[in-house]
Amino acid sequence: MRAHVGVRKGGTIVFITPCPEGTSPAHPSFKGRATESYSKLLDAVNKNEIEDLPAAGALLMHSQMREHANIICHSTGLKEEDKRSLGFEHASTIDEAVQTALKRCGDRARVGVLECGEVVPVAPHLWAS
Repeated sequence: MRAHVGVRKGGTIVFITPCPEGTSPAHPSFKGRATESYSKLLDAVNKNEIEDLPAAGALLMHSQMREHANIICHSTGLKEEDKRSLGFEHASTIDEAVQTALKRCGDRARVGVLECGEVVPVAPHLWAS
């Protein structure tokens, strides 16, 4: 998920995902390290302490997102404890997630929607003409 590039530092991301298989069954090391800082993870990668390099790459991106914004997650495939182990705030419903974010951000909140968290939003004024 790269949604954090479209969110102000300290802002809030509402992450809605089914996750039918739970937390990355192909990369079991992910969940155990998901709340570590970017610098700690990078140090672990440089010291070859993380053998699963695809998981290491995902962990680095995940830590950047968590360190940039608050994340409220609604998922039918993740238990509340799974969400917390990923550094996410739990929401039981989509409405609860959105209402929590709006309360936190205030009346002047702006909302953006990405169909897929891997899509990187780009401001039109940055496009080359």
